[in-house]
Amino acid sequence: MGLYIGLGLLIAFVILGILGNNIDKKEIQEILTDIQKLEALYTDFVEQKISHHIINSSNGEIDVPTIHKEILIYLKPHIDSIINHMNRLNFSSVNIPNKSLRFNNVTSTAELLIINKAKNEDKQLSAKQIEIFIKSVSDTVYSDLQERILRLP
Repeated sequence: MGLYIGLGLLIAFVILGILGNNIDKKEIQEILTDIQKLEALYTDFVEQKISHHIINSSNGEIDVPTIHKEILIYLKPHIDSIINHMNRLNFSSVNIPNKSLRFNNVTSTAELLIINKAKNEDKQLSAKQIEIFIKSVSDTVYSDLQERILRLP
């Protein structure tokens, strides 16, 4: 009888492990999807903003700090979504496939923060970790804006 109970517990443990692993993979996929969506939204928005500034500027100058600030405000809900997905994971090791052209540092920052978060007692990203993630996005946006402006004719 004890053998059947042990076997039943083992099977239940394996099934729960498989289900848990699938949930974690889904969260990683959602983080990747959110980062790709963040990049697509950013690309569309920045191209429109730069065109708008060129058309409406009397001297043709582009106000990078203003565009940067507007982009970060626009992307804030999507950044928060990525942070929420990161908070759901509890890995000591994670690999988010990097399928981003502009936001590849954001993917690696997310991986690092998820791993570091697993060491926290409350298992949530700290305010400092969230600040690091947002800074990673902000730095990427600013860098890309500078590059786009250099390539303008």
